[in-house]
Amino acid sequence: MRCQGVPPPIRKNVEPASVLFTGLMVSGMSDRGPAFQDVMRNPKKYYAPELQKFTRGKVAQIHCPVLILHGDVHPLKIINQEIVVPELKAADKPVEYYIEYAGQPHAFWWGAMDAAVGERVFNDSVRFLKPNLKTRPVAIDESLIKRVPVGHERAETGGGKGNRKAKT
Repeated sequence: MRCQGVPPPIRKNVEPASVLFTGLMVSGMSDRGPAFQDVMRNPKKYYAPELQKFTRGKVAQIHCPVLILHGDVHPLKIINQEIVVPELKAADKPVEYYIEYAGQPHAFWWGAMDAAVGERVFNDSVRFLKPNLKTRPVAIDESLIKRVPVGHERAETGGGKGNRKAKT
């Protein structure tokens, strides 16, 4: 018998988003529906013992530093703040967590952010990666690089991955 408010059994082998990593998004749940929206805004309410065990088992398999970056607009930040980051810290996993991207959405692609924010994301990522990479990157020959203004490629290709277009 399941307690009221506990979602259906978790899906296996789903990654990497926090809502999937923790098992909070379950089979048949619409990512736009009211049940999913409630999970996103009140994750602790649904973080039942079986999901805690599931998540802790996955956290135990992490053997590298973790960097979490996203904007502050999307409610996914709540799952990261209330569940993912505390679980990582409780397991003594090195984690750096940023919600410094004010006014930014969940994602950093398809022209969803401006160039200044993109540069901050890039610089924060480099700052995290430099001390954590065992190998050092080698500069690429500049003649191999094609520089394209943000949004230009999307207009030419019809929207990037899967032809998904950014909201305007």
